[in-house]
Amino acid sequence: MTETTGRVAPVIETDRLILRPFRAGDLDAHAAVLGDAEAARYVGGQLTREQAWRSMMLAPGMWALVGHGIWAVERKQDGRWIGQTGFGDFQREIEPKLGAWPEMAWIFAPEVHGQGFAGEAVAAAIAWGERHFPGKDFCAIIAPENLPSIRLAERFGFERRHETTYKDEPILIFIRPARTA
Repeated sequence: MTETTGRVAPVIETDRLILRPFRAGDLDAHAAVLGDAEAARYVGGQLTREQAWRSMMLAPGMWALVGHGIWAVERKQDGRWIGQTGFGDFQREIEPKLGAWPEMAWIFAPEVHGQGFAGEAVAAAIAWGERHFPGKDFCAIIAPENLPSIRLAERFGFERRHETTYKDEPILIFIRPARTA
């Protein structure tokens, strides 16, 4: 029997950002974003502080159990948590099943929208994913009305492939074909 435990998110640095494991001190910023009805409307809806804490705990757990997960995104300039991105294994009850593809996810604080941070973080995560999931397509699920996320996904080569529902809401499944050398 093989057991895979104890892994943590690696630290990745870009020009302006650090993608790193979550810390307990990230809770205030994380809860503020997920507690904001507008910011959280496309990621399952507004969360209480308690729910945000539990959602934050998913990140280190995923890294420990499956070897990939979500990074906290910190702005180098001031050390502030501004969002999160990475590859989830959310075991979603959705058709078609997403299990064949590593699922990318992202959310950023509204006050940093339009400053290029999401693109910089997603690019770094994709570069990591290409090394760790060679030959694999990536997927992302995005609400049809979430135009900024759709544009970001398309910028990185994600293609709209499926229209379905998730938790009784319409959702689009985007696939980013594997890059070949």
